[in-house]
Amino acid sequence: MDKSPQEIYELYKTRDLVERHFNTLKNEIQADLLYLGDWIAIFGHLFIGFLCLNLYCRLMILIKREGLTAQYSPKDVLLTFSKVMRITYDEFDQVTEVPKKVRELEKKLKLNLFSN
Repeated sequence: MDKSPQEIYELYKTRDLVERHFNTLKNEIQADLLYLGDWIAIFGHLFIGFLCLNLYCRLMILIKREGLTAQYSPKDVLLTFSKVMRITYDEFDQVTEVPKKVRELEKKLKLNLFSN
């Protein structure tokens, strides 16, 4: 090959990253289950899978940036934040309660989602 060892290694790392993302898409997001009847439904399913993978990767980057990969996965973060409740009725819109565990994780990730 006419590539340097560093370039070959970088290509291999890129390929590995793509394979890990497909693995996440199939196993974590479960976007490989296609029991749909027409092309529009299949494309819609794949598009939603792509959006989910994008969110998953953004969460992973955020977790890595804060050095919390040993404690949290993107799935853990989503599960923790799913405890927050929001009420919307006509013109009324309010977050009802933010549990202590959510506030602690929000602080660790430096998100500033909820006002004090």
